[in-house]
Amino acid sequence: DSEPRLLDVVATIDFPERLEWDEILGVYQLPRPEPLLLDVAEQLNEAYALQQPLEKLLDRHRLLALCRAPLAQRVSVLRQLARVDAASTLWDDDVRAFEKARADEIAAQVKAAGERGDRGALQKLYEELTQTEWHEPPSKTLVQDVKRRAGEATRSSARTDLEALEVELNAAFAALDLARCRALRTQWNDLARQARLPPTDSLLEQVGPVLGWLADEDAKAAAEQTFARAVSTLERKLAEGTTDVEELRRAGHAVLKCNRAIPEPLASRYHGRVTALETAGGRRRRLIVGLAVSGTLLAAGVVGLMGYRNYQAVAAGHVADSVIQLTNDNNLSEARQLLEANAQFSSSEFWLAAQKGLVDAEAQARERASAFQAALESARTAGTLPLAEPYLKNAHRLAHLADERLAIGRLEEEMKANQRDSTAALETRFREGLRNLSEKLARLDRAPSRDEPVLAVYALLSEAKGIIAQLNPLAASVTLPLAGELKALTARLASHERTMAAAGRQTELLDRLTKLSSNHPGLPAADQNLMEFANTLKQYSESFPDDRRAKDFQAVAAEADLWRGAFAWQRLCDPWNDWDPPDLKTTKQRIGQCQAWLQEHGNSPPATVARDYLAYLQSIVLREEGESGDHDSGLRAKLMKLFTGPLIDDIYCVETNAGIRYYVTDEEDFSNKKTVRFNYLVGFAGESKSKALQSADLKFDRARPAPQGELAKSVRGKLPVVPFAEWDEYVRNLADLIRRDKRLDPFLRYFLLSRTLEYAAQSNSLLKPELESTLAKLHDDKIDLATRWMDPEDPAARAVRQRAERNLGQIGDEDLAAAWRRAVLREKVLAAQIRDNLMIIGWLTRDDASGWVCQTALAPRGERQLQIAVPDLTGRVTGWTVIGTADLQKGAVVSRTHAPDFKEGRPIFAADPMQRPERKNSGAQ
Repeated sequence: DSEPRLLDVVATIDFPERLEWDEILGVYQLPRPEPLLLDVAEQLNEAYALQQPLEKLLDRHRLLALCRAPLAQRVSVLRQLARVDAASTLWDDDVRAFEKARADEIAAQVKAAGERGDRGALQKLYEELTQTEWHEPPSKTLVQDVKRRAGEATRSSARTDLEALEVELNAAFAALDLARCRALRTQWNDLARQARLPPTDSLLEQVGPVLGWLADEDAKAAAEQTFARAVSTLERKLAEGTTDVEELRRAGHAVLKCNRAIPEPLASRYHGRVTALETAGGRRRRLIVGLAVSGTLLAAGVVGLMGYRNYQAVAAGHVADSVIQLTNDNNLSEARQLLEANAQFSSSEFWLAAQKGLVDAEAQARERASAFQAALESARTAGTLPLAEPYLKNAHRLAHLADERLAIGRLEEEMKANQRDSTAALETRFREGLRNLSEKLARLDRAPSRDEPVLAVYALLSEAKGIIAQLNPLAASVTLPLAGELKALTARLASHERTMAAAGRQTELLDRLTKLSSNHPGLPAADQNLMEFANTLKQYSESFPDDRRAKDFQAVAAEADLWRGAFAWQRLCDPWNDWDPPDLKTTKQRIGQCQAWLQEHGNSPPATVARDYLAYLQSIVLREEGESGDHDSGLRAKLMKLFTGPLIDDIYCVETNAGIRYYVTDEEDFSNKKTVRFNYLVGFAGESKSKALQSADLKFDRARPAPQGELAKSVRGKLPVVPFAEWDEYVRNLADLIRRDKRLDPFLRYFLLSRTLEYAAQSNSLLKPELESTLAKLHDDKIDLATRWMDPEDPAARAVRQRAERNLGQIGDEDLAAAWRRAVLREKVLAAQIRDNLMIIGWLTRDDASGWVCQTALAPRGERQLQIAVPDLTGRVTGWTVIGTADLQKGAVVSRTHAPDFKEGRPIFAADPMQRPERKNSGAQ
């Protein structure tokens, strides 16, 4: 994959004319190229094809392994790899190994979740065990254990929820809140099924009255619904004209079965209808009997007044039924003639009822005829057939007579003839409008190639829209081809409008990006501008998904929190007058501020600087107090203890001419003594031995103060009053003093120097890496710090003393000074990074002509460094990527022509120029 890529080169030089090229080289006796190994290239290409589907999964597999991700995530990726790369059996082995480890992990998680009653966790574990395809199935015992524990947790949780629900149910019952009680009962029933309450559970007794009351209310509601349905059925039966008396009685009985009376006025309608149906039935029966009797009487010749009246009633009934039938058939004139021809029955109730029905029907017929004439006149007045259509429909509905239908037909033919004439003229005008519209659209089609001014294009659009507005109302009146041509031209115009609108929208969004990209942390709306910038990137990518910028804009919009973090860091650092805090209180305040910033913006570009500064501040605090806040465990206190003790304070030494030193506890005078006897120290707990020497062998005639006592006295006098800001200088001088003081025992000097430098490294995180090489020179595993160094006659002490002296000899005069100088340089770089004058001046975009450029509306006022924030694959940011410079003469210049981390839309930050190495985005940073 290194440039140039092998397969790309092979494809380039394997051109069709290669044989001809070889022949030409032969003709001119030029060296011919080696033949291509195309079979090898083909095999390599096939290997790429096999590897490509696995790349993303392999990348994720490696990432999860490096991050020490949970087993559940890693097993999932391995299963996917096994499915995709089914030809390989290696993945199955890995999956099985991981699944065994995951099963063990699940067993521990199940136990922990069961102990704390975590139903959700147990349910998830159960689903993982049962709903996942395991290569190495988990044991049935484990699955059953998870299921059992999940059930117990569910029942326990449900029992707890029921206890709380019981209080709510009784409270709602006390307030007689029926709706609330019903809602809570639904919850109660669901939880009760989960809890599996026994019949004797006290909770059931406590909610028994509430549930009983709800059951009664439900029964009442059900009875009310049954009654309402029965009443509705009775009303429907009464409304139907074909209902017989038996159906009506059954409907009435259904209402009465609800133990409630039929409500008024429905009861009156019901009883009246039943009575009427029974009367009608009785009349028909009487008519049949009367006819039979009349026939018998007539045949028998019996004439009487009662028989005559019955005959008259029967005859009047027959006439009334005929009139009613003719009326229902809309034969009103025949019904009138029949009624008038039988006027002798005018005193009969049947004749009178038939007359009333006829009179009502005649009135309705007059009203219909009048409405028909009005509808016909409205249709004639409408002028055109489309406008008259609703009136004609109404006239057709009202027309009952043949003459009326004939009048409608004549009017329709007349209007159709008029429509044909007007349509011909209309289509001529419509075609002219289409030609005019086509010309406008043709000019719009040519506008991009001719670079027409925007205003001219908008004018053409406006004119075309005006023509369409005139033609649209006429489209319904022309032929379908003409209307279809208008639709096609309208679609072309809409396409131009969308293109112009999209271009305008693009310009608007890009201009907004440039405006919002001029941003400074000190502005009141700085963060709001950052979020609007990100939202604008999203809007652009969503509005124009096919645009080349869309993918970059979408990815960059997700980085808004990184920019906010950079601005927040700038605002945090601005109030700090000096990067190095003057006292412990200020140091702790800044530690809290840095920790709060890192908590919220730990992925932002300044995070590296913030962590470096936080480590420096924390190391400063260690000078005065330990990690627990105890002053006695601070480095100052530790250094004091280092120079305090029985072998440091008030200690004296007897030194021989040969340079052998014995340590004693008292200042003894050996003057005028040939043989000197004394007890010298041989252990850390004050153990001693007796020694006798000739006075001639002594370098001094008395025991003199040990050199470490003088050094310790100096340290204990100065160390407590060393100012906060002068700590580093004091510790450096102390270390140098120890290193140079050859009077000290080599082992003691080695021990004191090692500890002092270790404390110095702990008290300054920037000094620590610079002292590593010096401490490495001193470090020696063969030097036992428990050696009895104070005993000059101890063989082990002599050996250790020699190694200590040799290691001390490796520390040169310049080693410590150079380490402190380099630490000061680190401090200057860190101080400069903290004081970065940061702002956003534009955004990164690609120009086809000049490559990557900074799209900005600002003119730089001074020399600035251009940089962008680039996240790595995990979303973390390791620092800034410097991409160019900006100054007053040249403006903003992106000097890097290409970088894999360049994306269009990334905001470009301008910062004070610094001579420091660029932080690159790499996982090893």
